[in-house]
Amino acid sequence: MGEVKHLCLVKFKEGVVVEDVLKGMTDLVAQMDMVKSFECYSASTHIHIDVQLVAEDDMSDLPFVFPSLKLSVYSTFRGQDVLNQEMLTQGFTHVFSLTFASADDLTSYMGHEKHSEVAATFMAALEKVVVIDFPVVITKPPPSA
Repeated sequence: MGEVKHLCLVKFKEGVVVEDVLKGMTDLVAQMDMVKSFECYSASTHIHIDVQLVAEDDMSDLPFVFPSLKLSVYSTFRGQDVLNQEMLTQGFTHVFSLTFASADDLTSYMGHEKHSEVAATFMAALEKVVVIDFPVVITKPPPSA
């Protein structure tokens, strides 16, 4: 099957010291040889590009402006603000992505005693979470070095 991703979208509870939780996660994956890679993203560190969706019949007056790599386009689609951050993130503040060489490695990680210990602390710190496991399908390979 190939590589598998374990993706967690989370919103931490009010008052949680996120850095402490992140340290626990980082320490855990450093000890787990079956974890091929670990990435963490927060809504405060994302790159935001204002892009607007418009109906096909409404494209004649699009204000596309590219001087000095500045992009300015519409941010509404049929009157709805499609780039409202809360609408896009649905309140989730962080994304954790773990890569495994195989589904067996993911299963081994999920069943490991150390994972269970950290997961209990992690889950107690969350207001909400969505977890998705899926096989990696490469549609555009990275450039050769």
